[in-house]
Amino acid sequence: MNAFHRKPVRLLLLIFLAASIPASSQTKSAKPTNGSVSGHVTVKGKSAAGMVIVLRTSNFSPQGSPSYRATTDASGNYHITDVPLGSYQLSPIAPGYVSGNQKVVIVGEGEAVADFDFALVRGGVVTGRVTDADGRPVIEERVYLLAADTAPQPGMMSEPSAGTTTDDRGIYRMFGIKDGRYRVAVGKSDRSFFDSVTIGRKLYQQTFHPDVSDPTKATVVVVGESTEAPNIDIVIGPALQTLNAIGRVVNGENGQPVPNVRFGLRTVAEGNARNSGFAGSTAVSNSRGEFRLENLMPGKYATFMLPTTDDELFADAVTFELVDRDVTDLLIKTNLGASITGVVALEGTTNKELLARLPQLRLNAWVTGDDVTAPVLRSSAIGADGSFRLGGLQPGKAGFGFPYNETVAKGLVISRIEHEGVAQSQGVQVKAGEQIKGVKVVVIYGGAVVRGVIKVEGGTLPPETRFQVQLSQKPGELPVLLRPIAVDIRGKFLIESLPAGSHELSAVAIVPGAIGPPRRVKQQINVTDGENEVTILIDLKSTEAPPRP
Repeated sequence: MNAFHRKPVRLLLLIFLAASIPASSQTKSAKPTNGSVSGHVTVKGKSAAGMVIVLRTSNFSPQGSPSYRATTDASGNYHITDVPLGSYQLSPIAPGYVSGNQKVVIVGEGEAVADFDFALVRGGVVTGRVTDADGRPVIEERVYLLAADTAPQPGMMSEPSAGTTTDDRGIYRMFGIKDGRYRVAVGKSDRSFFDSVTIGRKLYQQTFHPDVSDPTKATVVVVGESTEAPNIDIVIGPALQTLNAIGRVVNGENGQPVPNVRFGLRTVAEGNARNSGFAGSTAVSNSRGEFRLENLMPGKYATFMLPTTDDELFADAVTFELVDRDVTDLLIKTNLGASITGVVALEGTTNKELLARLPQLRLNAWVTGDDVTAPVLRSSAIGADGSFRLGGLQPGKAGFGFPYNETVAKGLVISRIEHEGVAQSQGVQVKAGEQIKGVKVVVIYGGAVVRGVIKVEGGTLPPETRFQVQLSQKPGELPVLLRPIAVDIRGKFLIESLPAGSHELSAVAIVPGAIGPPRRVKQQINVTDGENEVTILIDLKSTEAPPRP
């Protein structure tokens, strides 16, 4: 038999041998590590096909959160696959429909999460026209929808339920609105942070449908499911008289002009520092140090310098008030800011892979001063030896953190801050121009993952009950977890990047509309690196139930 004829025989022999190997000796498929989320979508009780359902990670990321999605089939079912372990927000993308709040979903390793359903209804529509006193259309003006059953309080913020912009005819149309009672408004409000930035445009005083500035006198618009509220017109008054702020930026030591300094304005609310916020205005000094801020409403303001990466200058806030004329003599003085030098040290491990991560990170510091001065963020590279230097700092308390980076920073937790060997649990105090040395940023590795569940004993809670879980801060140490811990409708929660050891968890059961404090339990847990399972028990017999309204 020649070589040509021997090859087919060998091939048949190999096939026969492979088929005769017992199944027990073959390599078993690995357990799937990723899970899935599925559910059903209806519109007015009927299965809805073609609806897109999106799953987004709960972790904040400046680069945007990873997302997973699926489309409902002819029976209204969706199935999102290949979902890694984690905490997610689940919501439909259904313009024109009202779906209620997005759902928190906790997906375990290889877990198939089912029955996360959505019942959609067609939202309502509000449409109308915005004109001035002469009947001319007001173009590209923001229109807001405000809940009518929530009375605005003096000095408090009002967040719109919806918003849109008028077209070239002054016409607007808002759709997908939840049924309810609303006030419709345009123009500038001194109660809200959500007004549009109108630099270079006319400003109008806030006006409610049909033509009043007092919200209590506004005509309430009732919106129902699949209904349209037409002709919700607004007639606004003349444009507001705006003012300018003019001044110079100079070197605080020699009085020479400082060009290319960028700064912004904060509003200053009397008696309510928390209601101070960004005024929507920025300026850059020219070659002579001059600047001009235009189109400002009367009010009290404070300047703040916006740092750049290549300077270490700092400027104290300058407060001024616009009443009925321009302010033309603002003088902003720059000085060399304070600095903090020290070292970032990883404790509790000699893992080379973890140690190699530190120089790939940057150390952030934000300094919070008085109620007027805006917090300023500065950043420093971390050297191969862990050294860092943060410059251009303003007076106040400095806090520290790592920028969010899912790959590099995951699991690395700042445990405490020391200055010359003394723990600084409230942050490092910074004085004007001070050069602070000997700061140690202690980092530990959080390699524990806690998969938890809240269980209720001794009775039942109303179906609308919401749960919250918090991780207690240890005395003298920084919080190891800043973001809230999400709990899904099954009472499940997930905590990642938690340092091994003993921690205290508190769980709260919140019943909407209940009077009195919510139920709260605390539980000590001991975790090790890797997967940990925890059950938190809420015993309804051990505490008195909060009364219902």
